[in-house]
Amino acid sequence: MLTSVIPTASVLVVEDEFLVAHELQMILEQARYRVCGQAFSVAEALSLMQHERPDIVLLDIYLQGEQTGLDLARHLDGLNIPFVFISAFANASLIEEAKATRPQGYLVKPFRPQDVLVTLEIAYHRFQTTPPPVAPAPEPPAAPKPAPRPAARH
Repeated sequence: MLTSVIPTASVLVVEDEFLVAHELQMILEQARYRVCGQAFSVAEALSLMQHERPDIVLLDIYLQGEQTGLDLARHLDGLNIPFVFISAFANASLIEEAKATRPQGYLVKPFRPQDVLVTLEIAYHRFQTTPPPVAPAPEPPAAPKPAPRPAARH
């Protein structure tokens, strides 16, 4: 089994199926990751993140509550926290929606422990070695229009 190459890396598991969340925690802890929390909903994940910023998030797409993992992913991207989706669904439209959130990876359930660990290592490495995207420069303000000249008097 792989061991975390990221000393004491903290992982937040956001998964609403208890057995899957528990399995992920066991896989991660055996590989010497530190699971900083398990959340079953976006609201719970946000609450946990007020106390500790995870190094990376494993994120299911369909969660309890009104908000989805896609909603949380947009928030994580804004905070510059890397995340990997874990979902039982992989249809084309969902993949397109997921890609728009800029994940570091996507695992399809059911998964093998090795799949989780390899994906996590690659995702975190990619996040650490890829510079963040540069926001486009704002458009310069338009030059002020010259004031109209007064009419010449003759």
